[in-house]
Amino acid sequence: MKYYLLVIDRVRTGGAERILIDYYNYLIKCGHKVDIYVLYREATSSPWLDDLRVTYGSNKEVGASMASKLFTHIKIYTRLLTKINCGKYDVIFTFLEKSNIFSYLSNFKGVKHVCTVHNVLSIQYLKIANPTIKKLWAKAISSIYNSDKTTIIAVSEQVKTDLINNFDVDGENIFVVNNFVDSHAIHIKSREEVTEFNFYDDVSYAINIGRLSDQKNQGSLLYAFSQYLKDNPIENKVHLLIMGEGENEENLRQKIKELKLEEKVTIIDFQVNPYKFLAQCKLLVLSSKFEGFPIVIAETRSLGIPFCGTHYSIPQEMFTSNSAYDMCTFPDLYEIDGVAKFKLIMNSVFSTDTFSEELLAATSEWNSHNDKEYQFRQYCEISINENIHKENNKDFPD
Repeated sequence: MKYYLLVIDRVRTGGAERILIDYYNYLIKCGHKVDIYVLYREATSSPWLDDLRVTYGSNKEVGASMASKLFTHIKIYTRLLTKINCGKYDVIFTFLEKSNIFSYLSNFKGVKHVCTVHNVLSIQYLKIANPTIKKLWAKAISSIYNSDKTTIIAVSEQVKTDLINNFDVDGENIFVVNNFVDSHAIHIKSREEVTEFNFYDDVSYAINIGRLSDQKNQGSLLYAFSQYLKDNPIENKVHLLIMGEGENEENLRQKIKELKLEEKVTIIDFQVNPYKFLAQCKLLVLSSKFEGFPIVIAETRSLGIPFCGTHYSIPQEMFTSNSAYDMCTFPDLYEIDGVAKFKLIMNSVFSTDTFSEELLAATSEWNSHNDKEYQFRQYCEISINENIHKENNKDFPD
């Protein structure tokens, strides 16, 4: 038995949060002891945390003033430091950058620390306007991720390459573990009846699933979809679903009105069971500005449904064929080339089966390992075994 401390920034509805909860349950099932530490408590508690014992670094939202932010982060650091010092942890396993950094700075005992990196950080931190702060943040990531007491799990080869090229992280200390899913449970849930929305037999559906945010970039998807409809006025039996919640919801609803898409696009609230919606759709579309390895891709592939997205949304290592990867990806949808490629994909999906057949064939080998327990066995191997052969860090024992 090992004693784990799982640390994460917040618990909302994102992929990293879902992985933490699932990994917690897996570790408990395997007989380990597990604590959870969440840096920031949300105003609305997550149903994923029901019945779990969670310690929060801060019970309030971070204030706007510099003094308030400083006080909150000192409190988060102090509580985490106390928890680590009072516990007898074998492994501190962290999710997302703030959790990674706080845990590293609090870990004076030298407990085995495993960081997970879920995004292409060089793109994620473009939003930091102050060049001094951006430089300091990059320096902190480089220093911590190159530490002897830190091991890194990147969710995709793209994330690993970004850490090496843009943050000077030693590639020998980075393990690539893709996000996998419980395919059996997804197939069962996908057969549930949809009561929240009316699907029509004579309409073909595409779907976008994700937080309604600048990162997920659904505004550009709406524009590209409007351009597709203009070019295909006869084939107007196509409907776009956007599922999620977030700060951009009102802006997206306004854009739907501006583009006159009220009859062609529906925004659906976040669903605990999105799979029954996915099962009714012919295509998943991801328009994100940056990603690591979206879990929704693994979920969609497990159902045998084709997908497409920006170059930053679709992990290339899923494909045995470069042509299939190129076929289903496009540049940013604010670009002319991106919109043109998106329209080409839409035409292919809704007029022929060739797109689906080639994509599913090119990802079948990856899908053969699309199992959540396989992912978590790799996590445990990295967390516990100090002598893993790092030159081929994708090979793990079954």
